[in-house]
Amino acid sequence: MKVLFASVNYGGKVVGGGQQSVAYVAKQLVSQGHDVGVMFVDTEASAPSKDGVSLLRLPPRNIYWNPKVQPSGFKRAIWHFIDRNGNRQAGEMRRYLREFAPDVVHTNVMCGLTRAIWDECARLNIPVVHTVHDYYINCLSSGMRKGDVNCEKPCTFCTMATASTKRSVHRGVKGVIFVSDHMQRVHNDAGAFASDTLQTIIHGSFPEPAYRVRQPQPGTRLNLGYIGRIVRDKGVMEMLASLRDVPQDRYRLLIGGLGSEAYIEQLKAFAKDMPVEFLGRVEPNGFYDKLDLLIVPSLWHDPAPRVVYEAGMSGLPSIVANRGGLPQLAGHGERGWVYEPTAKADLTAIVNRLLANPTEVGEKAQAWQQARNLFTVPSVTDQTMQFYQDVLARF
Repeated sequence: MKVLFASVNYGGKVVGGGQQSVAYVAKQLVSQGHDVGVMFVDTEASAPSKDGVSLLRLPPRNIYWNPKVQPSGFKRAIWHFIDRNGNRQAGEMRRYLREFAPDVVHTNVMCGLTRAIWDECARLNIPVVHTVHDYYINCLSSGMRKGDVNCEKPCTFCTMATASTKRSVHRGVKGVIFVSDHMQRVHNDAGAFASDTLQTIIHGSFPEPAYRVRQPQPGTRLNLGYIGRIVRDKGVMEMLASLRDVPQDRYRLLIGGLGSEAYIEQLKAFAKDMPVEFLGRVEPNGFYDKLDLLIVPSLWHDPAPRVVYEAGMSGLPSIVANRGGLPQLAGHGERGWVYEPTAKADLTAIVNRLLANPTEVGEKAQAWQQARNLFTVPSVTDQTMQFYQDVLARF
């Protein structure tokens, strides 16, 4: 089969969780004998191919790309208007589509790629499968969050601003893959896809790491960790506030990731008398090896954070916030713990319970051994290929 993926930021350096999943599946499809290409938007020139995958680069056609300084609100509004309504890349997309002649186009991270890819595929009668990694189709910012408040449904402004996007989706997308049940529910409630669009849920993929059951011993210190962007929406401050009420000599918290210097200094000041270490950028697998438990304290509706299954596949279970796709990744409590991130006592109670009964940690880690196959690259690739075939059978 000839498969053409489409996404932003795939060239010399694959950026973002969605793009990483694309790269893993693309390479796996090549190993199975399929003809695979990736159409992507990036400023950096790339080789014609990488790992057997044809690379078709589109230069950005907007007023800026990855600026070092935050643009003004007026410039950002123009950028989003062009991204949602422009077709400056349509001609180049059409040429690539005709040259590569795919059996199916699989679109992914769309912000910056524009809806023109869906329109051009519809004109050329090429079926499109789209994976929903974020809220791009429903929300102008792709995040469905205003300030410190999550949007439970698209606001009136975003509904109007994304109307043209939805028209292109209804016209071009024949099959949709959601990365979590939460994303499926939110998008179906908003009418993001035509009623006859074939749907499924397939999680992201990750190469199978070495597996080691975490089993802390009674009376010992729990090694807790957070890894990811250090920003307000990720709930790091709320996590620290909850852990302040845990006996301070019974745990250690390692924080890996980057954020603004001002915010990190604020967090350090709050945690100055706590057993907390800020490590900056870390290599994930080495970071996981130091932990008994991972905490994912997101305040926003995180679609399906990769850290949960990357850690879980290595035998490291997570305590996750009841937000977005996190509960599903934790097996709704079967292979992790779920708590309300705005209820300070919830996380405190879970950690105190695990200190009293650390065998729970080992039990959740063992549950991940049974669930690993949901996220391995071969399994996710096979599920994806079967979905392509189902879509083509109906096209």
